[in-house]
Amino acid sequence: FLWQGLHTRRVLWFVAAGLATGLTLYGYTSGKMAVFIALGFLGLWFLFNRGFADRSFYRGVAMFVLAAAIAFAPLGTFIAKNPNAYLWRTNEVSIWRNAANNHLGILDVYGRNARLQAEMLVYRDASAPRYGTSNTPWIDFAIAPFFVLGLAYSLLHWRRRENLLLLSWLFLGLQTALLSDGPTPPRAVAAIAPAFLLIGGFWDRAGQAWMASAWRARWKYALAVPALFLAASAYVNVGTYFNHYVYDPLTLWAYQDTDWNVSAAVNTLGKDYEVYLSPAFSDSEVVRFATALNPGFKVF
Repeated sequence: FLWQGLHTRRVLWFVAAGLATGLTLYGYTSGKMAVFIALGFLGLWFLFNRGFADRSFYRGVAMFVLAAAIAFAPLGTFIAKNPNAYLWRTNEVSIWRNAANNHLGILDVYGRNARLQAEMLVYRDASAPRYGTSNTPWIDFAIAPFFVLGLAYSLLHWRRRENLLLLSWLFLGLQTALLSDGPTPPRAVAAIAPAFLLIGGFWDRAGQAWMASAWRARWKYALAVPALFLAASAYVNVGTYFNHYVYDPLTLWAYQDTDWNVSAAVNTLGKDYEVYLSPAFSDSEVVRFATALNPGFKVF
């Protein structure tokens, strides 16, 4: 929406972008990055125009801010009364807390997260099964090479406005995962769109090169190439979902209410208890739920 608003300068696009940004702030930790992504877009656009912007730009930005404020107003009212509630989960999974608890340096944890995040994108996802991407990459093997090529092309030509905006979007979208105790799909969901836009950007450039070549008259062959890769991608993803994710026992286990039941049982105990959990319940969610009401519990 914001991209369309900046290109067309139509107020409705800016309003839609503001509403989308304000509503995104109601979501998980990655949703909070929407503000920084939007500000990055506006700032870079302003810089590319060398500090010059006409009235339509400022009018659009004003409508964007107003729409975002209106969408965010109910949550903002709640935050004003409960200032610690909004960032509670963010602080709980922050990289600073994880580094302190494990006696590690911030850069060490950030480097580990960057490695895991890179693996998740094009190799395999090592996060919990309930996210649906366990042991499979977010970008399947059929189109992952084009993400790498699109990323490389954008880095080589980063001075172009559209490339720098996409790279900034991808970088900022990954930060909620990189600055946490470990990357997961919900924490990096803001990076999914720019990742696939980079793939589309590569094919756009490839198509332009084809049409400028002597093969221009044979444009049907040019369409057949990406169609084959998209068909392979669809086949891989359908197989991953219906043959792996849906019938995986770990997936079913992740969505059972056992964690909650164990936590409820623990919370019926008195204070200063030592709670010993079976390895089957060693997931961090159980520990967190079990100690939410009684921080004095010692969970082993």
